[in-house]
Amino acid sequence: MKPILQALLLAEKIYQDRATGKFIIAGTFNGFSFKRSVASTNSEKRIKIVEGQDAGSPSAFISLTEVSQELELKLQYVNLKNDQVMMECKFKVSATDPLAVVEFAVPLPKLPGIAGVHALELLWDGFPLGALRVTAKDVTEELLNDDAS
Repeated sequence: MKPILQALLLAEKIYQDRATGKFIIAGTFNGFSFKRSVASTNSEKRIKIVEGQDAGSPSAFISLTEVSQELELKLQYVNLKNDQVMMECKFKVSATDPLAVVEFAVPLPKLPGIAGVHALELLWDGFPLGALRVTAKDVTEELLNDDAS
């Protein structure tokens, strides 16, 4: 039986209330900005990514139903321009009642500072269950132009 994805969210913070089991999801997003610092030496400019308006180390909230056994799932972050997988993690979930809803949070590493449109995809047995489109914007040039004004 194929699991059914009910929700896939990307958020800055996800907490679970111990008393009720409810998830508290703060700072959901589907896009982020980042800036790079530009350091110049004699004739060369060096660019490195620095903290900015970026996504930090977010978490993914996932809600599934139709889970009747242990499933191995894969969450991957893909650059849609070239189909390059930039990050992936595998994990297992299980339930005995297929009518139950299985909810959980997956901590993620810092998302890569690569401009473009990406997808956070959830796969089961190589089959896509769903995806969240994420847009990353490099604002370095905008900031440099603002500084020059």
